[in-house]
Amino acid sequence: MNLGSLKHLQFLQLARNQLTGEPGVPQLKFLSSLFNSSSLQDLVLSENPLNGIIPDSFGNLSSLEHINALGCQIKGPVPTKIHSLKNLNYLSLVDNNLSGKIPPQIGEFESLQRLYLSFNNIEGFIPYELCRLQKLGELSLENNKISGSIPNCIGNLSSALQKFLLNSNRMTSLIPMNLWNLENLLVLNLSSNSFSGDIPTTLRKSNSIQVIDLSQNQINGTIAGIVAAFQSLFTWICQTTDFGLAKFLAQNKQETQTRTIGTLGYIAPEYGSAGKVSKRGDVYSFGIMLLEIMARKKPTDEMFSGEVTLRQWIHESIPDNVLEAVDAGLLSIEEGRDMNVTENIILSILEIGLRCSEQVAEDRMDMEDVVPKLMKIKLALQD
Repeated sequence: MNLGSLKHLQFLQLARNQLTGEPGVPQLKFLSSLFNSSSLQDLVLSENPLNGIIPDSFGNLSSLEHINALGCQIKGPVPTKIHSLKNLNYLSLVDNNLSGKIPPQIGEFESLQRLYLSFNNIEGFIPYELCRLQKLGELSLENNKISGSIPNCIGNLSSALQKFLLNSNRMTSLIPMNLWNLENLLVLNLSSNSFSGDIPTTLRKSNSIQVIDLSQNQINGTIAGIVAAFQSLFTWICQTTDFGLAKFLAQNKQETQTRTIGTLGYIAPEYGSAGKVSKRGDVYSFGIMLLEIMARKKPTDEMFSGEVTLRQWIHESIPDNVLEAVDAGLLSIEEGRDMNVTENIILSILEIGLRCSEQVAEDRMDMEDVVPKLMKIKLALQD
C-alpha cells in the first residue's frame, strides 16, 4: 500500500510491530511516500526495527504535529531539513542510533514544545539556536556524548521550560547562572557530567523547582546554601507521598501485582521478591535517593557490587564515623557554624534516609512523618 495515496489520513499509529526498512536501502523510503498525505498530523512508529536513516524529504510533511519514533534503530545524523515541519510540537527520537551533532536548524521548530533525543550517540555542542524555541517545555538530551557547556542563552526559555535532562553526557565548565533563572523549571538533571563551580545560595526565581540531580559532578557548595536556595523542594515533598512506581497503582487500591520495573539500586526489595508495587516502595526509593545525595555515591557504584550496599555502608558508619560516610564537599563549615552542629544535622538526614529504606516495608517511615523532620532540619540549616 502506498500510504501517500491516503490524502485525508490524519493519524497513523504503527507502534510495536516488526516493521523494517527495505533490505539494502539505508534510507527509510516509506517515510518519503507519506509526502502526499497532506493532512497527516500524528505519526507513531515506536518500537519497530526500522534500522534506517530518516530521509531529508520527510521534512516536507508540513502538517505533522506529533512524531514518536522511540526505539526504532534509526541511525545516521539528525536530519537537517526536518526543521521545515513548522507545525511540529512533539518530537521523540529516544533510544535510537542517531549520531553526529544537533543541527542548528533545530531552532526553526517554531511550534516545538517537547524534544526528546535521549539514549543516542549524539555528540558535539548544544547549539545556541536551541534557545530560540520559545515554546519548549521539555528538553531531554540525556545519555548521549554531548560535550562543552550549556549555552548562556538558556535563560531565554524562562517562560516555558519545565523539564531539562542532560545527565550522562560529557558536559564541562560552569553551570550558567541563567539556568537558575528559569522561573517555571520543575525538573533539572545534570548528573554524571563534569560540571564544576558553586551553586549560588540565593536563587529566588527557582522557587517552582521540584527535582534537582547534580550528582557525580564537581559541584561545590554547603548544605545550608543549597537547601535555603530551593525553598520549594521541601514543599514538594510535603505534597507528594509517592515517587514513581506507585503511580501505576489502580485507583483506590493500596497495592497491585506487577512485573519488576524501576531502576536497579533504587527499587524496594519486595518488587523483586513479590512483584508488589505500593507507596511504601516509593518511600524506599526516596530513602536511597537521600543517602545518595549525602554520600555522592550511587547505589550502583562499583564499590557496592558485592555484598555491601550503599545503605549498609552508611548504616555501619553511624554514629561514630558519620563524617566518613558523607561527601567531603558537604562538610564545609559556614562562618559561625559549629562543626558539632553540622555533624548532628548530617546524622539526622542520614537517619531519615535509613529509616525510609528499611528492608521490611512495614518498618519504613510514612512520608507524613518525614515531612516535619525535614522541615525541622531546614530550620536548623537556616540558623
